[in-house]
Amino acid sequence: MKETRFFERFRAEHNNEYGYILSGRAGIAYLPITFKRTDNKMLVDDETRTIMQADPPSYNMIRNIYEKFGQLTGDESIMEQFSDLYDQANPIYTATNAIHYICELLESNGESYNVQIQNIGAEYLDGVGITDPLHTLELYRVVDNEYNVHYALSTSLAMLEAKSNELHNASTNDYNDDNMFGETDYDISVETLKPFIYALIQDYFHIDPNEVISRTQCTKLLVLAPDTTDFIVLGPTTPEKLHQVPYNVRIGMVVLTDEVYKPNLASMFGS
Repeated sequence: MKETRFFERFRAEHNNEYGYILSGRAGIAYLPITFKRTDNKMLVDDETRTIMQADPPSYNMIRNIYEKFGQLTGDESIMEQFSDLYDQANPIYTATNAIHYICELLESNGESYNVQIQNIGAEYLDGVGITDPLHTLELYRVVDNEYNVHYALSTSLAMLEAKSNELHNASTNDYNDDNMFGETDYDISVETLKPFIYALIQDYFHIDPNEVISRTQCTKLLVLAPDTTDFIVLGPTTPEKLHQVPYNVRIGMVVLTDEVYKPNLASMFGS
C-alpha cells in the first residue's frame, strides 16, 4: 500500500483547523469523496454552477461512518447531519463552470473553439466541499465545436497527492504514480500528470482513454491562484514542471485529444 506524504503538511493543517468535522471526530484523517454531476445536460452558461452528488461508493462509505459514529455516541442527530449534506442539493458541493478558462487554454494553440462542458468529476472533503479550495480537485470533460473531447484538470497539491495515492492502490486500473511521486522526491509535470488524468477519466467517466484516444497534445502545466476554485479569476503562469514550489498553490492542465464525442441531442438541448 503506497502512500506518499510530500504534501501531508497541508492535509494535517486541514485536520487541525476542521477538527469538528464529523469524519475527523470519527478518526478519519483525510477523507476525499468522489462527486459526480447530477444531470447530463451540456453546460454553456458561464454563470452556472452544477450541483454535484456523491458517487455511490463514496456515499455508502460516508453513510457507514456516520452510522457507526452515531451508534458509538448515541447521538440520533448524526444521521440528520448526513442527510443534510448528502441526501439533498447542497451548495457546498458545486462545480464552477470553467468554460472561459478552458477556451483560453485551447485557443493558446492557435485555434478558435466553442466549448461545452459535458461532464465533471471531483474530489471534495466531507463537510467542507468547495469552501476550502486547497483541498479540492475537479476534472472537466469538454466538447468543442468539431465534437472533439478534451479534459481540463484543476487541483490543489494536497488533493492531487491524496487522489494519486488512491488510484495507485486501486485494483480497477493499472495507474502507477512512481514517476510523479518517488520515494524521496516528486516531479509534477506534463509528462507525469497525463497518466494521472487518464486514470481519472477511467475512474470518473468509466471510459478507457487508451481505447478512444489515439493522439493527445497537452498544454503546459499551469500554476493557479491558491484561494479559489473559480477559473475565471485565475492568473496562471506556465512552468515546464512544478518542483519545490510553495505548497499552497493550485495547478491546472488541459489535455487536447482526438477522441470524438457522439452527441446525445436530447441532453444537448435539454429536452
